[in-house]
Amino acid sequence: MNSKYLSLPKTKKYIQKKYLQFKEIRNPKRQTIYFVYYGTVGCFSIGIIADLCVYLIRKDLLLALCNILSLGLFLLFTYLLIRKKKQITFLLKCTFYTIQSNILISMYCRIYLPPEETGFFLSQDLMIGMVTCGLASISVSRHTVMILSFAPILLYMFIGVYTSSELYLMSLPSLAVAYIFPPIMLARLQEILRNHATTKGKNDIRAKTMGCFQCFAPATE
Repeated sequence: MNSKYLSLPKTKKYIQKKYLQFKEIRNPKRQTIYFVYYGTVGCFSIGIIADLCVYLIRKDLLLALCNILSLGLFLLFTYLLIRKKKQITFLLKCTFYTIQSNILISMYCRIYLPPEETGFFLSQDLMIGMVTCGLASISVSRHTVMILSFAPILLYMFIGVYTSSELYLMSLPSLAVAYIFPPIMLARLQEILRNHATTKGKNDIRAKTMGCFQCFAPATE
Protein backbone atom coordinates (compact mmCIF):
# COMPACT_ATOMS: atom_id res chain seq x y z
CA MET A 1 0.00 0.00 0.00
CA ASN A 2 1.36 3.41 -0.92
CA SER A 3 2.62 5.31 2.11
CA LYS A 4 1.05 8.54 0.95
CA TYR A 5 -2.37 7.10 1.80
CA LEU A 6 -1.34 6.45 5.41
CA SER A 7 -2.62 9.61 7.02
CA LEU A 8 -2.32 8.44 10.64
CA PRO A 9 1.10 10.06 11.29
CA LYS A 10 -0.09 13.29 9.68
CA THR A 11 -3.24 13.21 11.77
CA LYS A 12 -1.24 12.67 14.95
CA LYS A 13 1.10 15.52 14.05
CA TYR A 14 -1.85 17.79 13.29
CA ILE A 15 -3.52 17.00 16.64
CA GLN A 16 -0.27 17.71 18.48
CA LYS A 17 0.06 21.02 16.63
CA LYS A 18 -3.50 22.04 17.55
CA TYR A 19 -2.92 21.02 21.16
CA LEU A 20 0.19 23.20 21.38
CA GLN A 21 -1.74 26.08 19.82
CA PHE A 22 -4.46 25.59 22.45
CA LYS A 23 -1.88 25.71 25.26
CA GLU A 24 -0.49 28.95 23.87
CA ILE A 25 -3.87 30.71 24.23
CA ARG A 26 -3.51 33.13 27.13
CA ASN A 27 -7.09 34.41 27.25
CA PRO A 28 -9.04 32.26 29.80
CA LYS A 29 -12.36 33.00 28.08
CA ARG A 30 -11.04 31.85 24.72
CA GLN A 31 -9.51 28.74 26.29
CA THR A 32 -12.89 27.91 27.83
CA ILE A 33 -14.69 28.34 24.50
CA TYR A 34 -12.27 26.05 22.65
CA PHE A 35 -12.38 23.44 25.40
CA VAL A 36 -16.18 23.47 25.54
CA TYR A 37 -16.47 23.27 21.74
CA TYR A 38 -14.22 20.26 21.24
CA GLY A 39 -15.52 18.52 24.35
CA THR A 40 -19.15 19.08 23.35
CA VAL A 41 -18.67 17.96 19.76
CA GLY A 42 -16.67 14.89 20.79
CA CYS A 43 -18.93 13.67 23.60
CA PHE A 44 -22.23 14.43 21.87
CA SER A 45 -21.01 12.80 18.65
CA ILE A 46 -20.43 9.57 20.57
CA GLY A 47 -23.90 9.79 22.09
CA ILE A 48 -25.54 10.62 18.77
CA ILE A 49 -23.85 7.67 17.05
CA ALA A 50 -25.05 5.34 19.84
CA ASP A 51 -28.60 6.69 19.53
CA LEU A 52 -28.40 6.36 15.76
CA CYS A 53 -27.76 2.64 16.07
CA VAL A 54 -30.79 2.30 18.37
CA TYR A 55 -33.02 4.31 16.01
CA LEU A 56 -31.98 2.18 13.05
CA ILE A 57 -32.81 -0.98 14.99
CA ARG A 58 -36.19 0.44 16.04
CA LYS A 59 -36.72 1.83 12.50
CA ASP A 60 -37.23 5.39 13.77
CA LEU A 61 -36.20 6.88 10.45
CA LEU A 62 -36.97 10.51 11.31
CA LEU A 63 -34.82 10.46 14.45
CA ALA A 64 -32.10 8.56 12.61
CA LEU A 65 -32.11 11.19 9.86
CA CYS A 66 -31.89 13.98 12.45
CA ASN A 67 -28.88 12.31 14.07
CA ILE A 68 -27.13 11.89 10.71
CA LEU A 69 -27.81 15.55 9.94
CA SER A 70 -26.44 16.58 13.34
CA LEU A 71 -23.24 14.62 12.78
CA GLY A 72 -22.88 16.21 9.35
CA LEU A 73 -23.26 19.67 10.86
CA PHE A 74 -20.65 18.87 13.52
CA LEU A 75 -18.21 17.92 10.77
CA LEU A 76 -19.04 21.09 8.84
CA PHE A 77 -18.57 23.32 11.90
CA THR A 78 -15.24 21.67 12.75
CA TYR A 79 -14.06 22.04 9.15
CA LEU A 80 -14.96 25.74 9.19
CA LEU A 81 -13.13 26.14 12.50
CA ILE A 82 -9.98 24.39 11.26
CA ARG A 83 -9.96 26.42 8.05
CA LYS A 84 -10.66 29.60 10.06
CA LYS A 85 -13.70 30.42 7.94
CA LYS A 86 -15.85 31.32 10.96
CA GLN A 87 -15.27 32.50 14.51
CA ILE A 88 -15.26 29.91 17.29
CA THR A 89 -18.01 31.74 19.22
CA PHE A 90 -20.38 31.60 16.24
CA LEU A 91 -19.66 27.93 15.60
CA LEU A 92 -20.17 27.08 19.27
CA LYS A 93 -23.58 28.75 19.22
CA CYS A 94 -24.48 26.80 16.07
CA THR A 95 -23.38 23.60 17.80
CA PHE A 96 -25.63 24.23 20.79
CA TYR A 97 -28.57 25.12 18.54
CA THR A 98 -27.99 21.90 16.57
CA ILE A 99 -27.99 19.78 19.73
CA GLN A 100 -31.04 21.48 21.17
CA SER A 101 -32.94 21.19 17.87
CA ASN A 102 -32.16 17.47 17.84
CA ILE A 103 -33.50 17.21 21.38
CA LEU A 104 -36.70 19.12 20.51
CA ILE A 105 -37.43 16.84 17.55
CA SER A 106 -36.78 13.82 19.76
CA MET A 107 -39.14 15.18 22.45
CA TYR A 108 -41.89 15.77 19.88
CA CYS A 109 -41.57 12.23 18.52
CA ARG A 110 -42.07 10.82 22.03
CA ILE A 111 -45.75 11.80 21.81
CA TYR A 112 -46.40 8.80 19.58
CA LEU A 113 -44.74 6.27 21.89
CA PRO A 114 -46.69 4.12 24.36
CA PRO A 115 -47.42 6.02 27.62
CA GLU A 116 -45.07 3.82 29.68
CA GLU A 117 -42.16 4.79 27.40
CA THR A 118 -42.98 8.46 26.89
CA GLY A 119 -42.12 9.61 30.40
CA PHE A 120 -38.77 7.84 30.47
CA PHE A 121 -37.56 9.14 27.11
CA LEU A 122 -38.84 12.66 27.82
CA SER A 123 -36.89 12.73 31.07
CA GLN A 124 -33.79 11.59 29.21
CA ASP A 125 -34.20 14.29 26.55
CA LEU A 126 -34.74 16.98 29.19
CA MET A 127 -31.65 15.86 31.09
CA ILE A 128 -29.48 16.08 27.96
CA GLY A 129 -30.99 19.48 27.19
CA MET A 130 -30.11 20.69 30.68
CA VAL A 131 -26.50 19.57 30.20
CA THR A 132 -26.44 21.54 26.96
CA CYS A 133 -27.72 24.65 28.74
CA GLY A 134 -25.09 24.22 31.44
CA LEU A 135 -22.28 24.06 28.89
CA ALA A 136 -23.70 27.05 27.05
CA SER A 137 -23.91 29.12 30.24
CA ILE A 138 -20.11 29.10 30.68
CA SER A 139 -19.19 29.74 27.05
CA VAL A 140 -21.79 31.79 25.12
CA SER A 141 -23.93 34.86 25.68
CA ARG A 142 -26.80 34.98 28.16
CA HIS A 143 -29.35 35.60 25.40
CA THR A 144 -28.33 32.35 23.68
CA VAL A 145 -28.66 30.51 27.00
CA MET A 146 -32.17 31.89 27.45
CA ILE A 147 -33.24 30.60 24.03
CA LEU A 148 -31.71 27.18 24.70
CA SER A 149 -33.41 26.99 28.11
CA PHE A 150 -36.90 28.18 27.19
CA ALA A 151 -37.35 26.05 24.04
CA PRO A 152 -37.55 22.59 25.73
CA ILE A 153 -39.84 23.89 28.48
CA LEU A 154 -42.25 25.42 25.98
CA LEU A 155 -42.32 22.16 24.02
CA TYR A 156 -42.85 20.21 27.25
CA MET A 157 -45.84 22.44 28.02
CA PHE A 158 -47.19 21.82 24.50
CA ILE A 159 -46.83 18.06 24.95
CA GLY A 160 -48.71 18.27 28.27
CA VAL A 161 -51.57 20.19 26.65
CA TYR A 162 -51.59 18.01 23.53
CA THR A 163 -51.71 14.77 25.49
CA SER A 164 -54.03 16.23 28.17
CA SER A 165 -51.62 14.93 30.80
CA GLU A 166 -52.25 16.49 34.22
CA LEU A 167 -48.97 15.01 35.49
CA TYR A 168 -46.93 16.93 32.91
CA LEU A 169 -48.74 20.19 33.58
CA MET A 170 -48.47 19.82 37.36
CA SER A 171 -44.72 19.26 37.17
CA LEU A 172 -44.19 22.11 34.69
CA PRO A 173 -43.69 25.03 37.18
CA SER A 174 -41.01 23.31 39.27
CA LEU A 175 -39.36 21.91 36.15
CA ALA A 176 -39.29 25.35 34.53
CA VAL A 177 -37.66 26.91 37.60
CA ALA A 178 -35.04 24.16 37.82
CA TYR A 179 -34.43 24.14 34.07
CA ILE A 180 -34.30 27.84 33.24
CA PHE A 181 -32.94 29.82 36.18
CA PRO A 182 -29.66 27.99 37.03
CA PRO A 183 -28.16 28.25 33.49
CA ILE A 184 -29.22 31.90 33.14
CA MET A 185 -27.88 32.79 36.60
CA LEU A 186 -24.61 31.00 35.83
CA ALA A 187 -24.31 32.84 32.52
CA ARG A 188 -24.89 36.14 34.33
CA LEU A 189 -22.29 35.20 36.93
CA GLN A 190 -19.79 34.50 34.15
CA GLU A 191 -20.46 37.96 32.71
CA ILE A 192 -19.89 39.58 36.12
CA LEU A 193 -16.61 37.71 36.65
CA ARG A 194 -15.37 38.58 33.15
CA ASN A 195 -16.23 42.25 33.63
CA HIS A 196 -14.49 42.22 37.01
CA ALA A 197 -11.38 40.62 35.49
CA THR A 198 -11.37 43.16 32.65
CA THR A 199 -11.73 46.08 35.06
CA LYS A 200 -8.99 44.69 37.32
CA GLY A 201 -6.68 44.27 34.32
CA LYS A 202 -7.26 47.86 33.21
CA ASN A 203 -6.62 49.14 36.74
CA ASP A 204 -3.37 47.15 36.96
CA ILE A 205 -2.19 48.58 33.63
CA ARG A 206 -3.12 52.09 34.76
CA ALA A 207 -1.24 51.64 38.05
CA LYS A 208 1.87 50.36 36.26
CA THR A 209 1.73 53.27 33.83
CA MET A 210 1.44 55.77 36.67
CA GLY A 211 4.35 54.07 38.43
CA CYS A 212 6.52 54.46 35.34
CA PHE A 213 5.69 58.17 35.10
CA GLN A 214 6.53 58.67 38.77
CA CYS A 215 9.91 57.01 38.24
CA PHE A 216 10.80 59.55 35.53
CA ALA A 217 9.33 62.51 37.39
CA PRO A 218 11.95 64.90 38.89
CA ALA A 219 12.37 64.72 42.63
CA THR A 220 11.15 67.72 44.62
CA GLU A 221 12.75 69.01 47.75
